[in-house]
Amino acid sequence: MITTVPASPGVVCEAVAARFLHMCPVKDEVDNGALTIGWTTTDVTIELHSLAAYLRSWADAAITHEELCLQIVEDLAWTRVTNVTVSYTGTTAGLLITATGGNYPLPSQPLRG
Repeated sequence: MITTVPASPGVVCEAVAARFLHMCPVKDEVDNGALTIGWTTTDVTIELHSLAAYLRSWADAAITHEELCLQIVEDLAWTRVTNVTVSYTGTTAGLLITATGGNYPLPSQPLRG
């Protein structure tokens, strides 16, 4: 589960998972690329060890790059940080792809641990 820690408001943060893995939903193969998550702190920020564990939990998930970005944004919304963006850049089928998602309505609780 993603946790938060106290923070000073208004700090722009960016975390990069240089080798992010998940399964291709079409072919039985691993997709890998770089995942960049950006946010602005409020009275809290995202605790990075919990974020890293959360990102590792995607390794066996069969999901498109686009759905992945949107789901991570949605999962981070409950943390109360603002301006959340997620960008995935990777190679699949010999093509370099970049998918990006932005803020969405706040869910009442996290959807993925």
